[in-house]
Amino acid sequence: MRGTIYLMAIDLGAYLFSLFLAYEARANVFPRFLPTPKFSFTFLYHLGLWWMPLAIISFMAYERLYTQRLPFWDETFKVIKALTASILVILAVVSLGKMSPKISRLVILSLWLFSLFIFPLFRLWGKKILVSKGLWLEKIIILGAGNAGRALAQGLEREKTMGYRIVGFLDDDPTRQGEKVETRHGSYPVLGPLSSLKEKMEELGVKTVAIAMPSIGIQRLRELVKKVYLLTHQVLLVPELKGITLLNAQIIPLFMEQLFILRLRNNLKSPLNRAVKRTFDLVVGSLVLLALAPFMAIMA
Repeated sequence: MRGTIYLMAIDLGAYLFSLFLAYEARANVFPRFLPTPKFSFTFLYHLGLWWMPLAIISFMAYERLYTQRLPFWDETFKVIKALTASILVILAVVSLGKMSPKISRLVILSLWLFSLFIFPLFRLWGKKILVSKGLWLEKIIILGAGNAGRALAQGLEREKTMGYRIVGFLDDDPTRQGEKVETRHGSYPVLGPLSSLKEKMEELGVKTVAIAMPSIGIQRLRELVKKVYLLTHQVLLVPELKGITLLNAQIIPLFMEQLFILRLRNNLKSPLNRAVKRTFDLVVGSLVLLALAPFMAIMA
């Protein structure tokens, strides 16, 4: 809950900064180079439009951006998706509510453009600060001190803003007991066998467990997942999928059969997706050129 409040505060700060830049661009930059209508609204007036940040935060919450711990680029994709959807809703409200005389569409479009860059950067640096202060940390134990466990540890080290702090490993291999798992950025102790999981969780205050033992066989893995699931708030599972391209992968659960299907979609084969991407590139490129035109003219 506390982490959610911190992230909402970061997003609110990103919104205010984006709104300020959008307002300054509309009030002081665009009129010098573009034929624009008279603009007499103040920045304080725009701050009073409370429903705009509410719409953005609501879409961010819908994308579970306040509860999920995601790698930077996965999170950025969801942030852009939420921002685009919320801005479209805001534009629809302005149009259908006949609010155009009171709210500049150019401000809204500029807000969207600036937000695409500012929100991810605010989240990146905000999370780094929270992690350094210990305010966005989740202790995690990794089951399996082999290659998969080491690879997972290195991935979590690289994605520091996910906020996972590795406290150690558990492994049934007697030759690994008391040893350390070395990674590129640290080393972590093997705390004991898998049977000591409950004891170590209580001792170390751990609520999240990662299972990185893809080679133990489906039957034993199923039993291990059931056991761990009853002890933890969250289970991370590393499946045996190394070497398979997982870009644009989607998990489809079949609850009655207790199975899941991993759908791998090749978006480049879809004419619709190619058309959408082309349109998006043209629109974003045009907006970027529009935003940079005044500065390029000044430099020239």
